[in-house]
Amino acid sequence: MNKRLSKFLKFLAFLALGVFVLWLVYRGQDINKVLSDMRKADFAWVLVTILFGLFSHIFRALRWQMLIKTLGYRPKLLTTFGAVMIGYLTNLALPRAGEIARCVVIKRAEKAPLDSLVGTIVVERGADLIMLVIITFFAVVLQVGLLGGFLKKWLVDPITAGISNNSTSIIIFSLSILVFLVTVYLVYKYYLPRFREHNIYKRLKKIIIGFVEGLKSITRMKNKGMFILYSVLVWSMYLLMGYAGFYTIQCTSHLGLMESLSVLVMASLAYTIPVPGGLGTYHFFITEGLKLYNIEAACGNVYAAINHSAQTLFIIVLGGIFLFLTPFLTRAKKYE
Repeated sequence: MNKRLSKFLKFLAFLALGVFVLWLVYRGQDINKVLSDMRKADFAWVLVTILFGLFSHIFRALRWQMLIKTLGYRPKLLTTFGAVMIGYLTNLALPRAGEIARCVVIKRAEKAPLDSLVGTIVVERGADLIMLVIITFFAVVLQVGLLGGFLKKWLVDPITAGISNNSTSIIIFSLSILVFLVTVYLVYKYYLPRFREHNIYKRLKKIIIGFVEGLKSITRMKNKGMFILYSVLVWSMYLLMGYAGFYTIQCTSHLGLMESLSVLVMASLAYTIPVPGGLGTYHFFITEGLKLYNIEAACGNVYAAINHSAQTLFIIVLGGIFLFLTPFLTRAKKYE
């Protein structure tokens, strides 16, 4: 099957999943009332949430810039920030493809090897995963009665149920891994010596070396404390973004930072599902999460719709601007 067609069909499948989940969330709701409540939102606070979102993207660009500099390249902050925004814009259409898209922007601007840039993204995502684990830990410990029950219902129980009800599938999966490992061993022992002389092997080796070089960027970084600070600031902006969002509508205006911490965990879980822009999954997790604080589904739906729409529109506008401007920025660098 043609690669483009395959990607397009995959996009349609995940988009359909997002639309279906969105329909489930708003099923039974009066859509006209939801839209009416959205129009009544305090747009000054909507702008505040967008501002916190902007700062999170800037801090992310600064953090990534630190990693790129360890490779011997010094991109301008404007270029790195533009690459980050183009990455987010790409993710709206093709989930996970945004990471490659922003690497391509820097590659064109700095003539940096793509393999090494992808390695820096892995380091960055590793830092985000650590931050998410820390935040989730504190959210659960501080609200073990509420959030612990939610995670058990929507995360732990489905996994354990799947394991207990699909013992045959587990056996097949385990055997598949065993067959795979044996195959790898046989290929390594009998075919690798001959394969080493092939151009494909040399190309793969070059890609792997470049990728590992990117992973090593964290070890070569001089100011690791600043890297940690930027990571904390990125996630602090996410926390404040959810908190400011509470003030956009009356029915959530009494919630505080602790509730925002839970919302951040819910949103992070939603974005792990490869649906374009978190469509549907974000609304579902946020609405269900807010129910823990006695927020009715109708109110949670409006809150989710406002925040998701504001951030998505912001990414489309700013990402679109940089998508247009980046070729000019790159071209200008060539003649500096």
